[in-house]
Amino acid sequence: MVGFLSFQKSPLLLLLQTICTNKVTRSDADALLVVLQSFSFLCFLGFWESMLKEINDTQIYLQTKGLNIQQCGTKLGALKVFLTENRDELVNNSVAYAKEICEDLGIDMDRRCRKKKLMAGEQSQDAELSYETELRREMYFSLDRVIQEITTRFQQLHVLAEKYAFLTPSNLLGEKYECQLNHNYDDINKEAFLIERKRLQSFISVAVKQDKKETWKDSPLELLQFIVKYSLENSVPNIVILLQIFLTIAVSVATCERSFSKLKLIKNYLRSTMSALRLRNLAILSIEQQLSEEINFDDVISDFADRKARKVRF
Repeated sequence: MVGFLSFQKSPLLLLLQTICTNKVTRSDADALLVVLQSFSFLCFLGFWESMLKEINDTQIYLQTKGLNIQQCGTKLGALKVFLTENRDELVNNSVAYAKEICEDLGIDMDRRCRKKKLMAGEQSQDAELSYETELRREMYFSLDRVIQEITTRFQQLHVLAEKYAFLTPSNLLGEKYECQLNHNYDDINKEAFLIERKRLQSFISVAVKQDKKETWKDSPLELLQFIVKYSLENSVPNIVILLQIFLTIAVSVATCERSFSKLKLIKNYLRSTMSALRLRNLAILSIEQQLSEEINFDDVISDFADRKARKVRF
């Protein structure tokens, strides 16, 4: 109930009420204010609050740098399992929250809704439902729709995670795991890959015995760093290619969206005559902000002046 009362006094509603006094924005603000204060919207506040917390946590996780497809697929699978297993609990808690709102507004949840005209294929029990039954049905429908969207929208991501599952160090270095390479890999030689796999297994087993500190987590990135550290790129070129492809596949479009937002700041309407070369260079400086902050520009300017100086030093 505290959430409902705080929403009634929220800055958003107060702002909309203020905007309604403006002749230019009054029409849109009035329509939005009516929707936010409607019975259906208020009843769904508890439902969306509990569910969007988990979705927002997953969304923030997907924007983390350094993630690979398998990690993102695991997180999305965990979100789907959470929503599926807690389906009834989420709806029951949301209905209890809606009942508190109805008690405050003086609405009887057990009262029957207005009788609906029966349509073709509609059963008799679908008509003249109570407010609580109708609300439960809408919440279940919304929750099932979210679960279905998670399944369909990220289906390709799960396919890619399954396709490159053998690149996980525990599978790639495991003697009992069979890398069958059922999918088409045009960039590598499959027969050479199997030979390189045994070569890498032998090298790592010897390296770990000689240096007991040489350990890593079950991460393809750390495996690639190990190969680069010992200069094994020429010994296992096909494995290096597959690891590079796997680690560079984008798992989220958030970075691209941020890049386009930064481009709008760099090239505004006052810089319409900026050349593509300068725009590209400024974009690189913006993307590599951490590296550019560490550069001493005085040294760069001095080096540039020495290279371009026309005077001959004696």
